[in-house]
Amino acid sequence: PAGAAETEFDYDQRRHSHAAAGDWQVPHVWIGDGARYGGPASNLLYFRAVIDSPTQISIGVKFDPSHGWNMRSIDVSRLGRITGVWEIGPIISGDRWIPDRLAPELGIKPPPEVMPPDPAFEYLLDYCVFLGANPMPFEHHGDEFNIPGYMGQWQIQEQATMVETISHPGYLTVTLLGPGLGTGFGHAGVSNLSLSDYPPPWEIEVSLIPPPREYPWNFFINFGLFDAAGGRLGAWHPGLSSTKAGGPAPMGTRGGRAIDVEFDPPVPQSILESRPVFMLIQVIDASRVRLGYKARAEDPWHLSEVHDTRRSLGGPIARLGPHHVYSITTDPRWGGEFGLPAFQQFLVDYVRYRYGLSTPDADQVLERHAEPASP
Repeated sequence: PAGAAETEFDYDQRRHSHAAAGDWQVPHVWIGDGARYGGPASNLLYFRAVIDSPTQISIGVKFDPSHGWNMRSIDVSRLGRITGVWEIGPIISGDRWIPDRLAPELGIKPPPEVMPPDPAFEYLLDYCVFLGANPMPFEHHGDEFNIPGYMGQWQIQEQATMVETISHPGYLTVTLLGPGLGTGFGHAGVSNLSLSDYPPPWEIEVSLIPPPREYPWNFFINFGLFDAAGGRLGAWHPGLSSTKAGGPAPMGTRGGRAIDVEFDPPVPQSILESRPVFMLIQVIDASRVRLGYKARAEDPWHLSEVHDTRRSLGGPIARLGPHHVYSITTDPRWGGEFGLPAFQQFLVDYVRYRYGLSTPDADQVLERHAEPASP
């Protein structure tokens, strides 16, 4: 938008679409060498839409994450009451504003001609995604990463990290540009998995192609664990860690009170060294969790023993958070290992969230490990 000293509605023939057009009076800043920064001179755009009431929408833009919003209110009462939102946007530049409004105001005669789009070039409108907040449908946390260029629900800790879905179509590609990092990706606006919002049993399945065996690496979900009163019980880092000396192994505790599941028998190296490797995280109920790994999609899971948090943490879990972030640490201060190369790369095929337990022993596990009845 150029900005809205006035807001008007243009109806199409179906009388269902309209646009908020006009001069939005968005300022830019002159800097020392005469260049302009921000506003229409910026190459970044942040877009915000707020449903204030059934008849009022607020639209805002800004051009730097640290800047405040330029908000405009739009009264849609003439259309009736809002009962649902199909689409807000896209934002398009008002190229007719220059010849039709600006040129006459500046006394430019005749006004400049606007060149029509050249069909030899493809012009794309970017996407706008409405992201959920707690609670969003549990299955919507998952992603197959099968739309190149689309990062919809994910936010990235861009600490010398490049995360994208283009270089390896069908995968989320995480490239670490150097050692000494603590980075990851997580859900935008959703950091907690409260068991009151998402009652167990449920599970998370991850398919991952990690770096080659000769390089140290780790990949895990960084869960904090909290009780019903909000007190911190400890941590859980379900994932994999590979060292120079020992190779890949299930992620273990890194100090403090933590969930550290046991495998009997241990997970075979043929599974842990596979590329891809599959991981299953099961939350059976508020007190019991389990991990599993396998080397091929058609293989059965190699499952851990059921872990009871009442023994390790002193009580049941009410919330897994506040992070819920898929994490990678290469800095020794955060559990990494010296000697890491630059440009380590992780390919995530998918993360899937689903209610229930998909393993064949689900009925026996739920029956055998039922929560004790409240007194």
